[in-house]
Amino acid sequence: MKSLFDELCYQNHGKPIAFINEDNIRSIRAHAKLGMVRIADFNFKDTPYILISTL
Repeated sequence: MKSLFDELCYQNHGKPIAFINEDNIRSIRAHAKLGMVRIADFNFKDTPYILISTL
């Protein structure tokens, strides 16, 4: 997970983002351990997602 995070940081100039299904608690927790936080909520085709990023 850390190597993927580092690659996302590199590709996005140090500002990685991710869209995660709101029901995917394991993924939300894993991203939180990397310092990512919830910045927005949205729905797509009746499925709730969260947008997370670093501050």
